[in-house]
Amino acid sequence: MTLRAETGAGMLRLDLGRHESRNAGTPALPMDMIRDDANKAALSYNGQYGFGAVEAKVYRHEINHLMDNYSLRDLTGGMLAPATSNDTGYLINTTLPRGSNTYRVGMEFLNNDFDSYAQSSTLAAASLKDIIRNGKRSRMGLFGEWEASVSEQWQTLLDCAAIR
Repeated sequence: MTLRAETGAGMLRLDLGRHESRNAGTPALPMDMIRDDANKAALSYNGQYGFGAVEAKVYRHEINHLMDNYSLRDLTGGMLAPATSNDTGYLINTTLPRGSNTYRVGMEFLNNDFDSYAQSSTLAAASLKDIIRNGKRSRMGLFGEWEASVSEQWQTLLDCAAIR
C-alpha cells in the first residue's frame, strides 16, 4: 500500500507492505520453504527548492523465514532451519545545481540483524547447529560529487565516498 501527499515543495510518501508464503516446495533442493513472512515500511520525501533537490527516506524491513526437509516430503526425521532478518536505515541526499556544475552530497545508514540456525526435527538440543547467530552489521556512508559540463560532448564527474 502506498500513500502520497503533495507538499508545497515536494512529495511525502508512505509505503507499507506484507508478504506471506506457505509451503513452497523446491523439489530440486534438499529443503522446502515452509513459511516466509515479510513486512516493510518506508517513509520518504522528495522536494525541489530554490537551492536544489532534497531526498530523504527512513525504512524498516522484517523477514521471518522457515525451511525444513520433512513437512512436505515423506521423511520421518529431518532438519529445520529458521531465520530472521531485520533492516533499519535512512538516507538523505541533496543535489545543488550551480551554473554548468552540479554538486551532490548525502549520507546513508543501514543496520541489519540476522539470526539463523539449523536443528533436527526432534528439537534435541545436541542437534542445534549455528549458522549465523545474532549477526549484526551496521554501515554508514557519506558521499560528495562534483559534476561539470565542459562542453556538449564532454562531462566530468568527480566523487568521493567514505563507508564505515
